[in-house]
Parts: sequence; structure tokens; C-alpha cells
Amino acid sequence: MDCKESVGGIKAVYIADFTSITYDTPTGGVIANVDAGDFYEFELPPQTGNFTTTANSSIENQSTFYQTELVIALPRLSTTARNQFMVLTKGRFAIVVLDRLGNKFVLGYENGCFATTGTAVSGTAMGDLNGQNLTFTSLETQPPLILTGSIPT
Repeated sequence: MDCKESVGGIKAVYIADFTSITYDTPTGGVIANVDAGDFYEFELPPQTGNFTTTANSSIENQSTFYQTELVIALPRLSTTARNQFMVLTKGRFAIVVLDRLGNKFVLGYENGCFATTGTAVSGTAMGDLNGQNLTFTSLETQPPLILTGSIPT
């Protein structure tokens, strides 16, 4: 029974150039494997990432699309982080999200994901984030797919 066995949060995100990735054909909302491409892994500290998918439907236009927003915080400012920030805020990406239950969600399967906001922050108090906050958005004809295979990194 699945009673009280669910937890929220994201363990890691895997980001790749959208044009370098090919997947198996999805069946029933599931993708078995990533056929080509490599992802860059970003492990997230606990409680620093989430995604939300919103169904947008128009009665007048008889259309439905799904908008997914992924929000992550990457700790530590550095020269490497600065350069990653520039790349992540300018590209079109394929993103796989690994949640704390071990599920892998494919964001931007058809159209890719784009950074829609990004901030680099120093923090004020000793316990504040010194790092980057990033929001990625995808607009798709279906909600995020589930990946059952491994993520090539």
C-alpha cells in the first residue's frame, strides 16, 4: 500500500543541449531509453528544487497545452558557476528531473526548455544562498513523460 510513503523534492536535474538528445518513441507516457546525447548532472541540496505542470485549456479555441516550470537553486558563486549561468540562461535544453522517490521526468520532450528567469545572489545572512536561482519553462502538448532507462552523463 502507498499510504504515507510519498515525499516531495528533487534529488538532481540533468541538462543537455536539446538538439543533441534523441529518445525512444514514448508509449503511454513512458520513454524507455535515451538513444543519443549526454546530460550534465546537477545534484541539488534538499529542499532547493521543484517543478509544476499546469494544463492550459481554451474552450473557444478547443486547445490544450501544458506549461512546466522547473525551479532550482545551485549553491556557490564561482568563475565556473558564472560561466554555467551564462550558458544555462541562453540555451534550449532537454531536462530530466530525478525526484526523491526515484522517478525520472522528461521536461521539454517536444520543444525543449528555456531559462525564463535567473538570478545570481550573494546572500545577506550567513545561512542565505550564495549561488544561482534558475527557472526553466517548457510548453508541450502533453505533461512530462516518465523515463524508465538510465540517464547518459
